[in-house]
Amino acid sequence: MSRIQHPDDHYDEAWLSLVHHLSAGSPVVALVDRDEHWVAAIGVLGSGEHARIQVADSALGELVLSYSKDSWAKRWLGQRRRTRYYGLAVGYGLA
Repeated sequence: MSRIQHPDDHYDEAWLSLVHHLSAGSPVVALVDRDEHWVAAIGVLGSGEHARIQVADSALGELVLSYSKDSWAKRWLGQRRRTRYYGLAVGYGLA
């Protein structure tokens, strides 16, 4: 398991780290919505700045949602209750 943790003023780095883990086949459990909810980022379409991540979220009517970089930023940090982007990459680095 690998932790993804970036200060709130480093979103570009946090995004690229998330895309990197997903591209390597490691789902990421991310803390979203003002630290009130966990979701599973399970895949990525595309790469880099133009990638879209696929997120499984049991709290919403549609189980799998697709987020662009900008739309994901709004959920990941939320209302700035915390000062970092946080997630756990599951299975990262396992052979």
